[in-house]
Amino acid sequence: MVNVWYPDWAYLEILPNQANRVLEALWQEAPNPTDEPIPDVEDTVFTIHIAFDHGREFDLAYMGQTEFYLRDFQTNQVYTFSSEALRQTLDSAISETKAALYG
Repeated sequence: MVNVWYPDWAYLEILPNQANRVLEALWQEAPNPTDEPIPDVEDTVFTIHIAFDHGREFDLAYMGQTEFYLRDFQTNQVYTFSSEALRQTLDSAISETKAALYG
């Protein structure tokens, strides 16, 4: 399950096939550990919550341009990375989900 939270508290659950594309793109990244906390939702373009059936959870904060923060709930470690490919995948997944849900 992949959920998108926008700073104005609008919410979108990405369709399963689009969520799989997002996860595949995310796993191709090489995030760098940081001591910085993950930004609050209000300070991001949007934050994606990723939850797996087996209980593993992540928050992915999109800061704009190609900048991301990733928080692993299991370890509480925060990572940073920059990715044009992930940004494009997210844009596509969100717009295709909105088109399917809202016409």
